[in-house]
Amino acid sequence: MPTAKVVILVLTDNCLRVFEWSGELPTQFAYPHYYQPTDVSRWAAADLQRRLEDGTRWAEHLRLGIGVPKGPVGKMFGVLVVKTSAGQLGYLSAFSGKMAGQYVQAEFVPPVYNLQNKAGFFLAGEERLADLGTQLKALENAPEWQQAQEHLTATQQRADAALQQLKARQRAAKNVRHAKRAALQQQDPTTAASVLKDLEEESKRDHFEWKDQKRQWQEKLRQAQARVTALRQAIDQLKAARKTHSNQLQKRIFQSYSFLNIKGERQDLLDIFAPTFFQTPPAGAGECAAPKLLQYAFQQGYQPIAMAEFWWGPPPAAAIRQHGQFYPACRGKCEPILQHMLAGMDVAPNPLLRTATSAD
Repeated sequence: MPTAKVVILVLTDNCLRVFEWSGELPTQFAYPHYYQPTDVSRWAAADLQRRLEDGTRWAEHLRLGIGVPKGPVGKMFGVLVVKTSAGQLGYLSAFSGKMAGQYVQAEFVPPVYNLQNKAGFFLAGEERLADLGTQLKALENAPEWQQAQEHLTATQQRADAALQQLKARQRAAKNVRHAKRAALQQQDPTTAASVLKDLEEESKRDHFEWKDQKRQWQEKLRQAQARVTALRQAIDQLKAARKTHSNQLQKRIFQSYSFLNIKGERQDLLDIFAPTFFQTPPAGAGECAAPKLLQYAFQQGYQPIAMAEFWWGPPPAAAIRQHGQFYPACRGKCEPILQHMLAGMDVAPNPLLRTATSAD
């Protein structure tokens, strides 16, 4: 591999590491989702890895996954070789997501949008979301809510039991009246008429008693249900407020991640993912190393030359990652973003498509 010499760490932005390179530079920017790192990007990655291995300097930053039940987990890092407007060659470094709990670390490019900015909207929005969650939890765990539900259930059970008992008693009485009416066929008409009248009055009393008891229990149930409904409405209103606030906060986050390309064009996450199948940006979109590197390069007026991303640290549980190995940019989060960011650059075609065409 050709050699390189680091000549200065530019302190004006604290991110660009300038070096001299004796070998050739790529003429095209590699297709980011399927490529082999070039010599110059491999050298830049190796230089970053040497700094990451410096136990005295980076040990605290690389305590990855501390506090996670399953133990430490590594992180994806990236380098982007660039050329400045003055013709200097240098490279930028980035990490995915947060490192040591922070989005911003010295000598790494900043995030596209810093969610931890104390003057920004996100922390205040998160605080409001947490406050709504606390209020909601308080209502859901309030004794009044528990008691109201229990009272409604108990009232319904008592109503069912009382009405079933009354119905059983009245059914027995009805059977007795039916037997008496049958026996009256053997009585003289005058006596039978008097008894039949008494039986009819008894039947009417049972009918009115049933209606009265049913109405009383319905009123008790209405009152119990009204209390539950009132409390549930308060809970539902808080849930709706929390959901609305969460959706608004998420939309504002998506809008705050505004990505440049070399032509100076900007698109936020909502614009970028709108034409995709899912339309909504996935969680963590814009926090990968590649978009961070390109964003900073375009902001500073640097020309991207070559990129490389590698995994550093213990592998995650949900993906195959090996310490120190190079990996292409992900497709789910990065492909729509990089498609916009690389517009206007001379990017090598997708070699998989070229291979498929050749095979045909």
